[in-house]
Amino acid sequence: MKMSLMLTIPPVAEPVSTAELRDYLRLAAESDEALLFEMIKAARGICEAFTGRCFIAQGYSSFLDVFPQAGELGFSRLPLLSLDFVKIHTPDGTVAEDDLGKYETDISDGRIALKNGALPPQSAKQHGGIEIGFTAGYGAEATEVPSALRQAVLRVAADLYEKRGDMQSPSGSVILRSGAAGLLQPFRVMGVE
Repeated sequence: MKMSLMLTIPPVAEPVSTAELRDYLRLAAESDEALLFEMIKAARGICEAFTGRCFIAQGYSSFLDVFPQAGELGFSRLPLLSLDFVKIHTPDGTVAEDDLGKYETDISDGRIALKNGALPPQSAKQHGGIEIGFTAGYGAEATEVPSALRQAVLRVAADLYEKRGDMQSPSGSVILRSGAAGLLQPFRVMGVE
């Protein structure tokens, strides 16, 4: 089964603030504000890639050619906050919304399944005719992100800031070097390399 994924709504906040990172680094007030913000964004991305989880709520559209025959679909972005829509695209460009009431959502595992007797969505469009919109993350606010993940982002951001200008190393070594691996490991989704 072919499935593509597109970020539709980026996070509106970051797990840590520039003030928190500035305090952690013991920097003077208001120093390097823009650079600190970019380091936090990069650190969040590195930590999310390592764990296979979204920290702050983000909207995605997943495009399928066909719905799985087993009637169940797992998402690659966790934790699943909500199933937002299922749309069926036709070759002529029209779009119909499927009834969300025919799906069960397993937020803990990031899966949706058809309820007993429900028919799967079908599209005559050959590629990407089924679009499933969902929101993944712990919530829209930094305070909703588990503290261990926030601490890991802080450590990675600090490491990136302190090592800026050095030859960039792979994100995995940044996680190890910063001491964030132990904080992130319990949240890591199995199968994420």
